[in-house]
Amino acid sequence: MKLRFLLAALLLLSCRQTFAALVGIHFAGVINQAEDSTLAVYKDPTAAWLLELQSKFQIGTAVSGNFYYDSEALPVSSDVKGGDTENVYPITSVDLSSNGFTGHANGGELSIIDGFYGNFDQYVVWADIDNDISSSGTIAPLFSAGLSIIDDTELLFSNGNLPLLPPDITLYPERHISLMFVKDVNNPDQGKFAINATLASLEVVAVPIPAALWLFGSGLCGLLLTGRRTLGFKFMKQVA
Repeated sequence: MKLRFLLAALLLLSCRQTFAALVGIHFAGVINQAEDSTLAVYKDPTAAWLLELQSKFQIGTAVSGNFYYDSEALPVSSDVKGGDTENVYPITSVDLSSNGFTGHANGGELSIIDGFYGNFDQYVVWADIDNDISSSGTIAPLFSAGLSIIDDTELLFSNGNLPLLPPDITLYPERHISLMFVKDVNNPDQGKFAINATLASLEVVAVPIPAALWLFGSGLCGLLLTGRRTLGFKFMKQVA
């Protein structure tokens, strides 16, 4: 009896850990705008980095990626203004891919904005060079990346808490993915290329947690074994 109680506790613990650990969100979209946003004094339409970006990130090109956060993380910052709130939560990492290009950030922020900046709610993911962002597949480095959902009906959030599930984006027509490439991260004004994509999907992806899975498997196997032993013991008593 005590063994069964212990095994049941392991099952409960593993379930709790699975939901309390990393949440992975997959996003995808299609580019609708890609342009040189360099200051006029620095513009060079023949620059190799610019020609490459214009060729690689044309309108209609797909962009996708994942970002991850701890479902029990506390806000890194929190503001209240009247009845409106903004809570900013840490992101564990962000990954991006598009047409042979890949990007990665070892951090970032997820802002849950409940009317704080006006008469609209926002769901904003952001990562930049301050989050150790890196990229490969282009001459120009990735400077920043993000996505946003804006709801001017103020129904996106009823509070500023971190939602365990992403919003249903079909309800909100204003939704975007943004990327910014620069010629030189130390002098970004000397060469910028901005990309905007329409956010087409936002959904949870499975994030396996080895420790939790081991606990769940151990508990389940243990219960099955003890159940078989109990049935075998009862059968032997009946035969005897």
